[in-house]
Amino acid sequence: MNEKMREVLIETAREGKLITYSELKSKCDLDLDFEQSKDRSILGDILGEISTAEVNQGRPMLSSVVTLKSQTPLSASYGFFTLARNLQLLDSTNKKEEYFFWIETLKKVYEEWKKWEKLKHQK
Repeated sequence: MNEKMREVLIETAREGKLITYSELKSKCDLDLDFEQSKDRSILGDILGEISTAEVNQGRPMLSSVVTLKSQTPLSASYGFFTLARNLQLLDSTNKKEEYFFWIETLKKVYEEWKKWEKLKHQK
């Protein structure tokens, strides 16, 4: 698993923010060209691995903090929703239901990682 990327996603969640794919690529020093579908797939696979591991640990999909900068309104990518269905967290392909699933997942991610931040500071 790409631990550096996971840490960037966790920090983004703790701050209650979103991050675009381009920003994530830059912060993680990834040599990827998003014009190339294979490079987009590489990033998607890494995010999928991170979110799958999070779900297996009983936490929400951490990759929910990653958005497409060109999409209005902001939302997760197609790959996020496909993974959610594969993990049996989402059973709909309705765009409105996908959007609400993303928003709810994002709220859970923010709550989860703010909780961990508070525990860290109590030690």
